[in-house]
Amino acid sequence: MICLVGPARALNPWHWVWLSALKHCKPLYTGVGTLRWPMDTYLSTFGIAHFTLVLIVYANGPPNDRVRTFITELDRHRVRYIVIRTKVDNNIKEALRLKWEDSEGEEPDEIELHGYSKSDAGRQVCNEWLLKAKEADARELPPSAEVFMVCNNENAKRTFPQLKREYDNFFQALINALAEAAVRGTQSQGAPIEEDAATQLLTMGFNDEAKNRQALEQAGNLQDAIDILIASREDDE
Repeated sequence: MICLVGPARALNPWHWVWLSALKHCKPLYTGVGTLRWPMDTYLSTFGIAHFTLVLIVYANGPPNDRVRTFITELDRHRVRYIVIRTKVDNNIKEALRLKWEDSEGEEPDEIELHGYSKSDAGRQVCNEWLLKAKEADARELPPSAEVFMVCNNENAKRTFPQLKREYDNFFQALINALAEAAVRGTQSQGAPIEEDAATQLLTMGFNDEAKNRQALEQAGNLQDAIDILIASREDDE
């Protein structure tokens, strides 16, 4: 099973539709370190040690303490993960604007900025920003973590070849990780990859099988069933 951790608004939904369609993929989408999913109970609530792959997504700056702590825990449990910084097209646009102002002495309008982005100088600004940002973010993470800089802006990927290559590298890493899991035929702790939803809930720490099946029947899908069970657990407490 795959866990996607990060701000849902920062993600391209078509990726996760594609993941859901894969035979061995049963994605779970959550945040981490939030009021709803606090860090100190997150791993036990969702049984992260049993996941095939965790996708960690953040945006708008270097990884914060929650990301670093979460990666440390994944390393401790030997869970495979991929780290993704998204919305980088916004960062590149700001870098272009600052470079134009430094050169021309005034703020560019949208037409000027668009033209500059398509020039060789604009592409060089993109390449330099990507290199520096990857290096800066990597310094904030364990050596085992590689960061992929991606965005969902198709125009930006057409304009900046290096940004398109970065996106392609991320997607290839994702495919490779899933292929390795399929070859192994097991999740990280030896649990079968193909499990029914009720069994998955048991591995996540929801120990009442009858209540699990009732929640699944009520919700119709795993993610909503988890929400129902979490709410029920909070009511019981």
